[in-house]
Amino acid sequence: MYHQASEILIIFLGMLAIQNAYADYQSIAPTPPSITDSQGNVLSRGIQEELVIISTDVYNNQDKYTPFVVFIEARDENDVTQYLQFQIGAANPNDHIKVGISWTPEQAGNYQLRTFLIKSFTDPILLSAIYTSSIVIE
Repeated sequence: MYHQASEILIIFLGMLAIQNAYADYQSIAPTPPSITDSQGNVLSRGIQEELVIISTDVYNNQDKYTPFVVFIEARDENDVTQYLQFQIGAANPNDHIKVGISWTPEQAGNYQLRTFLIKSFTDPILLSAIYTSSIVIE
């Protein structure tokens, strides 16, 4: 199932590749994702089968209200998507919001966390570059 999600993401990103050259990535952008505990404390490592929150801050550097869909993905060391979720949100002008999605990693290992923004599912314009970070799950 996760492999299938990875294929869907690849197709989706391929459809957006042409738009990639035209997106203004400074207008609205997420920070590289990190993991926190349920109280919001940043973690340097996660533990297998224990809940973490994958979080990112979305900065809206525009003078207008901006809706978005943020995707958060965790890929294992074989570059296979193990987790993929999205959250719909909106940022006020020149503001930022924190987005967090819970994840309970099933396997220990090295993971790459990825996040990016699109405008909406009905108008899937890529709004940001893909931001990444690396984590270890013990």
